[in-house]
Amino acid sequence: MAFSTKPISLNYKLVRELGGARLVHAKGCYIIQDYDERGLEEIPTFKPEKMIPCKHCEKLIYIAGAAEDYQKNYRKYSKVFRDVSVSLVRTLFGSNKRAQCTFVGNRLYILYGKDCWYLDLTLFPLNEVHLFHNNYNTTKRSKGDSKWFKTGFHEHTLPNQQMSVMECVRRIIGYDYGKAKHAHKERQKELRRTSHTMSELDAEYWGFSSEEPSRKKI
Repeated sequence: MAFSTKPISLNYKLVRELGGARLVHAKGCYIIQDYDERGLEEIPTFKPEKMIPCKHCEKLIYIAGAAEDYQKNYRKYSKVFRDVSVSLVRTLFGSNKRAQCTFVGNRLYILYGKDCWYLDLTLFPLNEVHLFHNNYNTTKRSKGDSKWFKTGFHEHTLPNQQMSVMECVRRIIGYDYGKAKHAHKERQKELRRTSHTMSELDAEYWGFSSEEPSRKKI
């Protein structure tokens, strides 16, 4: 076995074996709990085209690359994403859009593409999760303003269905602003609306219930 002369830092996220298949592990992987750190090297990022992930912690490897607070909260990430499939985690954190995430109290914020979401995990042990999506400021969005989403949030809900973390991830990945905007315009024509909020648009696009907006007399 090859040995590293450079010690692993206490705040490491990812390490790579120096011998054999040179597998990559994330902090929290049980495979490396008692591993001789002299046989590991710390790496800053995971490169899927060049590196082989450990099959036991592949989800954590992708999350570690996206979470700025991973070192502090890796146990929480492991629990929250425990029942989410590897393919969904890979799509969320390893795709071209490549999400970023961080915990703030009981909320897990996820920035994916141009959209900001958060999962309210207050009742997570009971598998009751609430998903919130940013309200829109379309002017700032079109100009590429990084602060465009800071206009509040609205909840995504499904009638008579309890949300899970996996379902939340599916909705974050599958959301399409262009399709939602088109659905809004078609709905506006049907109801002859003169005004419509983007939070109502989201509800209509996903089939969620929403309050009927006031109409002007025609």
